[in-house]
Amino acid sequence: MEELLKDPITMDFLENAVVTPYGHSYSEKSIKEWLQSRSFCPLTQKPLSMRDLFPNFVVRQVVIEYLKKKEHPQDFPALIKDFVEKFNTIQKALFDTSVKLEFLKAELDAKVKTLQNLSQSKTEMGENLEDISVKLGYFLEYKSLLQKQLEVNDKNLSTLTEKENSLLEREAEFRKSMQALEEDYRGLIQRQQKGEVGNQDLFRIKKSLSKVEEDLKDVTTNLASISEQKNMIVEKGEAIRRKKDKNDKDSDLLLERRTQLLILQKEFYKEESGASREIAERKKEIVKLEEECKNLEKQVAEAKMQMTKLLKEPNEWIPLANIRTNIIIAIECKENGNELLRQGKYEEAVTKFSESILMIAPLSYEEFYLCRSICYRLMKQYQSSIEDCEHILKTHDPNHFKALKRLAKNYMDIKDYENAYRYSVRALKQKYDKRMMEFTEALKERVEQS
Repeated sequence: MEELLKDPITMDFLENAVVTPYGHSYSEKSIKEWLQSRSFCPLTQKPLSMRDLFPNFVVRQVVIEYLKKKEHPQDFPALIKDFVEKFNTIQKALFDTSVKLEFLKAELDAKVKTLQNLSQSKTEMGENLEDISVKLGYFLEYKSLLQKQLEVNDKNLSTLTEKENSLLEREAEFRKSMQALEEDYRGLIQRQQKGEVGNQDLFRIKKSLSKVEEDLKDVTTNLASISEQKNMIVEKGEAIRRKKDKNDKDSDLLLERRTQLLILQKEFYKEESGASREIAERKKEIVKLEEECKNLEKQVAEAKMQMTKLLKEPNEWIPLANIRTNIIIAIECKENGNELLRQGKYEEAVTKFSESILMIAPLSYEEFYLCRSICYRLMKQYQSSIEDCEHILKTHDPNHFKALKRLAKNYMDIKDYENAYRYSVRALKQKYDKRMMEFTEALKERVEQS
């Protein structure tokens, strides 16, 4: 224990401990003096600068508590020591449970905030959909109006066409009559020259011919007028059709936007439902842990009452108050990292997840390492991703499904199929997953081929 609390540079107890991105703690003074002439970590030899250092409040408190106990050693009989060890076990269990409770509460706050954002987005989307529906109503009404105008215009055009055809028939008849009268007129002139007819017959034919010419002129004038009206009606119809086409196009765009919003709204409902379920689960876990904390606090209180007769100052664990703030900040950093990960900003996400890990050092929370391992893999930094997953197996759970699954995929990426197959088999033993089963079978074939 004592060696872990010493500065790797001076080998003295850590003073104002700071932690690097690689997880090592140094005395603030010694590491800053080191970095004045160098730009790498003393232990890992990896790049390091002043701005990479973060205060390690928990280690500072541990050193203070350890030195306090070292200055005032207490020699207890074996029975007393056993009692103290049991008390410390209970108190450590209370601490661990309380820390877990703080994590869950911080996660719950983050999930509630996410749910509130989803609800707000859903409300705004509903308002957009309502606005689009109103606009679509206007477009449909305008389309109906244009359709009616088009029908009236077509009807007028049909009526004029019928009139035009009728006048054309009359024109043909008049021209035929005029031709017959002209032939009669020429025949009468020849007969008059022979003295067979008089002027009266010629005058009658000429009068009839003049009447037909006037009627033909009227028909021609009417035809010209009808043709002009038809052209105007055709132009009007084309204008109406252009308006109708534009209206249909705008309406189609709105319908497409409405369809997209409906799909997005469905996804929001799904996310909202998932967030609500997670919140309900977190609340159940919190209630259970709060009850567990109460029971442990009761045991600690009873043990303290017994210990007051034996100890002047009970052996205490690291106070929670010193890390509560760090836990809340760490959870916020993790949520920010998740958002950056969704945006494809992997390097920035790694920085946020690393800050989360450093904020609660030397405590460890597997979710932070899992998130960071995803980023490392996407950045093709497979060894770093493997190290994070192995850390979870070593410090949290040797059978952690997600860590085993991610290790298998990392080893597959670097074409180490034997290790990939080994970890995928271990993952399947913890939890059956159809895709993982298919992945494992594919790996098995590759291992056998090699």
